[in-house]
Amino acid sequence: MDTQIIFWTQAYNAEKTLKRTIESVLNQTRKDFTYYVLDHASDDTTYDIILEYSKKDPRLIPLRSDVNVKGVFLNYASQIQEKHGNAWTVILDADDEYEPNFLEKMMDFVEFNNLDIGFSASVKIQAHGGIEPENFETLICNKDAFFEKHFSDYYKYTTALWRSVAKLNNVVHAIITMSEKDGVPLGVSVEGGHFIDNLVMFRHLLQIDKVGFLTDRLHKRYFSEQAQLSNKYTSQRFSFIIKIINALQKELVEMSPATKKAINIRFILLFKWALSTLFRSADSLEIKFNDLTNMFSHKHTKKILYSDWEEIGITTIKKIFLEWNINYVLKQEINSDEEQALQSNLLELLNKYMEECC
Repeated sequence: MDTQIIFWTQAYNAEKTLKRTIESVLNQTRKDFTYYVLDHASDDTTYDIILEYSKKDPRLIPLRSDVNVKGVFLNYASQIQEKHGNAWTVILDADDEYEPNFLEKMMDFVEFNNLDIGFSASVKIQAHGGIEPENFETLICNKDAFFEKHFSDYYKYTTALWRSVAKLNNVVHAIITMSEKDGVPLGVSVEGGHFIDNLVMFRHLLQIDKVGFLTDRLHKRYFSEQAQLSNKYTSQRFSFIIKIINALQKELVEMSPATKKAINIRFILLFKWALSTLFRSADSLEIKFNDLTNMFSHKHTKKILYSDWEEIGITTIKKIFLEWNINYVLKQEINSDEEQALQSNLLELLNKYMEECC
């Protein structure tokens, strides 16, 4: 059997960042791994870059898809399992990088502590050059303790597979479980983006026994223009937010007050992110007004605005949050009777919240 550690990167039009990503993997201080790099039908030189590095280093296995479809990892998983068994699996986005000692440190961490999955701290690097290092204490605990005691503090570090090392069989099972329980189709183009990662990781954490968090910052996440390509607004994004919240509430029935608070905070953070991307999108006013109406009419939104806002300690003042949305709606240039009607209905809903919740 081949190496029992694999890296996985999938890239689409990533010629500006991919070399940095690939080199950060191939330059790891621990050398016994195989690196799969998949090109998602790019129309730039992404695949040429992958081939170039594969000729220099046989550990890199080039893959190419004829179509740009999300969630294709499962299509290759059986081949990888056959070749590598239940390998330790490391994911890296095509615009991020790992520190040279990432693999060495993380493998020592998970093997010494007998973990099913281990996470490192990360550093966020903004497009303007700003640096935001994460700070948390090293934690080792079983699944029950994580959800009962540590969920509120550590859940935000578990929303994607990058920065972690995990067993391949668990990754595959989590993807399949997400599809079956959360209704996410596999092998087709689904605009769930980061929210699909959230669901996969939650399902992953539910099925393992022991998890660990290493305080060392061994991962760099770049928020470049290329990174924002996967964070554009689509109408499906809010439906995935609801899938995440529903899954959390259904599976964590007997949750502690801290966990309940963390779930509500997660909902508001995702909700505000969806709003900001919707405002910046090039979609028609009809789509925007319809989506805003659906978002503000949902039962989760109503519950937060009517009863949970102050309880969960959100720093944004509720009145300012609602005024922000009202002002956005009022500023839009109306070009049809249909847009006028949608705007009026939306303003009626938002003003009702202002009157009854503030």
